Amino acid sequence: NEVQVITTSSTASLSEVQRLTIDADANNLGGYFTMEFNGETSDMITWDANAEGADSVAQALARLSTMGTVEVSRDLSRRIVQGVSVTSTSGHAYFLAVDSAGAAVNMGSTLSVNDIIFVNGAQYTVTGLTNNAGINDQIDISGSASETLGASNDPSVTLYKWSYGYQWDIT
Repeated sequence: NEVQVITTSSTASLSEVQRLTIDADANNLGGYFTMEFNGETSDMITWDANAEGADSVAQALARLSTMGTVEVSRDLSRRIVQGVSVTSTSGHAYFLAVDSAGAAVNMGSTLSVNDIIFVNGAQYTVTGLTNNAGINDQIDISGSASETLGASNDPSVTLYKWSYGYQWDIT
């Protein structure tokens, strides 16, 4: 059980945005949470609730008499893969070269086939790993955005991994 208290303020013309993130080290999340606003507590919300619609975060908040109009969006939660960044060129759209700054990184302990990863905001699925103790390491990927992978001006990009939960942006 965890209780967090967040205090914010804004003017009438500036929308307040709060991000709620639920994540874990393993794919074993379950249960419910509640949200409180101005002393009123929401009904139980499932850990994987949709942003809008029936049984959603937006619906639970809208039922609070202390809450005004809200907009909610949901995305997969993610964490940085520590010590690893990736590079790619447009000619190599279906794999990522691992840039571990000269340090040996055991990708097998960090990534697995079928993991969901994020590069430059785009989502991919790991289809294979080549680990050569930090030399010519490679992550094979698939995803609808593979053809745009080389679009970044930054030659070395941070790699994020799905952290088995969700994040909701509440406006």
